[in-house]
Amino acid sequence: MTCLPCAAFAAALLMVIAATADFALLAATQRPSWEETWATIKAEGKAEGSVAFRTGASETREYRQALPEFEKAVGLKIQLISGSPTDLATKVVAEQRAGKPSADLWFSGASSVLNVFVPAGAAKDLKPLLVHPEVTNTKAWYGGELPWASDWTLGFGASADRGIITYNPNLVDPNEFDSYWDILKAKWKGKIVMRDPRLDGVESPRTFLYVKLGRKFFIRLLDEMKPVIAPDARTAAEWVALGRYALCIIGCNRAGEQAEAQGLPVKAVFPKILKEGFPVDMGGSGLTALSGSPHPAAAKYFINWFLSREGQIFYQKATGNFSLRTDIPKNTVKPSESIYPELAQHHWYGWKYEGPRAESQAWLREIMKARGF
Repeated sequence: MTCLPCAAFAAALLMVIAATADFALLAATQRPSWEETWATIKAEGKAEGSVAFRTGASETREYRQALPEFEKAVGLKIQLISGSPTDLATKVVAEQRAGKPSADLWFSGASSVLNVFVPAGAAKDLKPLLVHPEVTNTKAWYGGELPWASDWTLGFGASADRGIITYNPNLVDPNEFDSYWDILKAKWKGKIVMRDPRLDGVESPRTFLYVKLGRKFFIRLLDEMKPVIAPDARTAAEWVALGRYALCIIGCNRAGEQAEAQGLPVKAVFPKILKEGFPVDMGGSGLTALSGSPHPAAAKYFINWFLSREGQIFYQKATGNFSLRTDIPKNTVKPSESIYPELAQHHWYGWKYEGPRAESQAWLREIMKARGF
């Protein structure tokens, strides 16, 4: 016997399934492809015509030199203003509070973002702006994950700091060092110059030593070794070259490279890998979206272009820095900027230690002030 209600239900169910399938097919045919979506983002960005970013990164000179090629590649006019990260960040916040924001993006590390922008509400969530599949594909990034330095800052480049110890080879035998604790040997008392570890620009080596060796290292360094703080990195490197000091620690490696290239007796990269390894950090290679962006469409387009394969190949070529994308060649990376992927077991990733970064700075300000620095 046929069940009429059952037959009616089955027929109705088939109609629903058919209608659902038709709707899904229609939605699929109407949904724009990724290429169409990207074309729209690109067109809207180019219609605004320009993007403005502020940077306190050390690569500013390289960015400026490559600016015409940069603008040609992305199809936007780029307004670049550089300076002290703290001063620039303060100005960005002041402009926003006055209702006259002039910057779209921040190119630098996460310190100013966390210390200045976030408390003032001056940084916005970057995640919704990342839409290009080449950008969101975690397999394309070093370590298999997007390199977030904080909830607001995405890192795109990094370098290994093999130069925490810069030295005069006529005065120092690297074979005497197995650990960073060896800096505290009595023979180096009065023979150490360093950058001020309280500065924003030396957060990577400072935080590395703080996490790896602890507060005791800095207390002994200041109290026993009597280091001298140089006014800047170039002066520190010159003093090492002249033999006035045997070692420069914390933030001397770039100036040391320049001195070494001039034939002066300075070695900027320590030839041995010490027991604690070495820091790999993004330095100024971080990207943050700013609140009140005057060119929101151009900023969204630029962010995704810059973080794509094309943009990061351009970044590496322009700066010589190491992009954290794994799907691009590294033939334009300067040796001093490599993160030495083959030595990954020795890496210490600085961008994962934002808490100790701020903590170490605040603590050093306190104890160094008490000691008359």
